Amino acid sequence: MTDSKQALFIFLLFYCGFFFVSGVSHFILLIIIIAVLGKNHICTLEKVSWQHILSAVGGIAVYSAAKFSVQILSVPGGYTAADFDFNALFFIKVLILVPIAEELLFRSCLADVCSGLMSHFFVPLSTVLFASVHLSQGLGGVIFAAVCAVVLSFTYKMKKKIIFSVIMHSFINLGGCLDCIFFD
Repeated sequence: MTDSKQALFIFLLFYCGFFFVSGVSHFILLIIIIAVLGKNHICTLEKVSWQHILSAVGGIAVYSAAKFSVQILSVPGGYTAADFDFNALFFIKVLILVPIAEELLFRSCLADVCSGLMSHFFVPLSTVLFASVHLSQGLGGVIFAAVCAVVLSFTYKMKKKIIFSVIMHSFINLGGCLDCIFFD
């Protein structure tokens, strides 16, 4: 099996899994995704640079832009504080596991699938698939996810390292958590 065919198989398997699992099963699925895809796609540890810090700041900026987009359109959807049980496992899942797993699937793995002649389809395909995983959040959640996906996809495409989009994704999620905790 070639790398792109293997990547497509893994992507489809876990993409479908996102729609059918929840709770502890979802936590386990995230760990499996990271274990299976991480060895080939996560960059080695490196010194923290200004680019890493810029990715974190960019994550907060993207969160703000996506939130503004949803508010401007006045569409319902998204999360509220009542939707979550804020505990240590929640924060591990939302700030570490979900960003790594989703970036492995929707950026790194999908980029492998779209390599070559299909590479110009990577950003729109990644955006549509990522937004569709957020259908349960309503139209507002889908629009929010689509705005974030465009930026995350371009970040990955430009940098060719998953760490930058993972950091950005973590800070987007952190913005959402803080928004739910303090402003909901």
